[in-house]
Amino acid sequence: MPVLTATTLQQYKAHPTNRREIRDHGGPSLYLCIQPKPSGARSWVLRFRDATGKSCKLTLGPVDDGDDAKSNDDAPPVVGAPLSLTDARILANQLMREKARGNDLVGKYTRSRQKAAANAEAVGFRALAVEFFASHKVKRSAERPRRWRQDARLLGLVWERDADPAKTEPVVLPGSLADIWGSRAVEQITRHEIEDVVSDARAKAIPGLGANNPDVSENRARKLHAVLSVFFGWLARRRFIDSDPTAAIEAPHAPKARNRILDDREKRWFLAAAAKQGYPYGHAAHLLLLCGQRLVETSGMQRSELNEDASLWRIPGARSKNHREHLLPMPVAGRQVIPVKIRSDVRSARLPQAVQMNRPAFRL
Repeated sequence: MPVLTATTLQQYKAHPTNRREIRDHGGPSLYLCIQPKPSGARSWVLRFRDATGKSCKLTLGPVDDGDDAKSNDDAPPVVGAPLSLTDARILANQLMREKARGNDLVGKYTRSRQKAAANAEAVGFRALAVEFFASHKVKRSAERPRRWRQDARLLGLVWERDADPAKTEPVVLPGSLADIWGSRAVEQITRHEIEDVVSDARAKAIPGLGANNPDVSENRARKLHAVLSVFFGWLARRRFIDSDPTAAIEAPHAPKARNRILDDREKRWFLAAAAKQGYPYGHAAHLLLLCGQRLVETSGMQRSELNEDASLWRIPGARSKNHREHLLPMPVAGRQVIPVKIRSDVRSARLPQAVQMNRPAFRL
């Protein structure tokens, strides 16, 4: 077989189904490896036998299809970098000399690749997303955002209830961004990829999460864009990336303001369904209608937050939107709904479909 040249190197094409290996007689144990279609990826491979006579293979790096005559002599070829024909031969000679001295080439470069992979994992999308939710604070309150769990879920990270993200590891949802982008370096994630993900969320669903609404949803896209914008802004401030790719992306339009309210007939249906359900779901739904407070405020109600006759409800700042304590006079009908014992674990339940009345499922 003739010696490979820069011209003949371009003549070898990928096979439809089989991988090809072409021996280069200009370098010791050097082969040109071409993967089958559709990838057709080309790389340099070194084949040799170790001290025990076992056949070994070491991938040197991808083929550099640039001008071989312009190879940079000041930068010596290294394993893993794109290599021209000349660079591949130089590197093959160096490695075979190391082997002749008794060095374990496979073990040395396998450990090097594992270390590089570990470093990439540490600065990958998933690891930095976990660090973000463990350390990010709202400047105004120096606390984690109220809806940090929902935001984490949009990226595919789920912590157990009451778990501290700074001390526990989350579950990664299959097919989510934390799964797809995983150990990928954040600086490699482009603006166009983020735009595609937001567009898919608008048209179909957020990756890894099922879509309750099969129609086009601007609100769904807006939520994902918001959390990605905050996350990449944090990465830019922490100098993990040079610039925020979401800064040039137009945020999805805000949904139209709604003036829909329940009429008297719907209120009777709602209260009847709540009464039929009983404690704790029905009671919580009844209080939501009577008090008009937010879901997380009502579902987290505890006996210690009420005075003796339950005529005053003291909502702590940890559950209020503005992080300030809120005092709410409890209506008489609300006092009758509140049971003698209010369990703090009621938040672990969920209201049934019967009392949802065209709104998202209450997460108690």
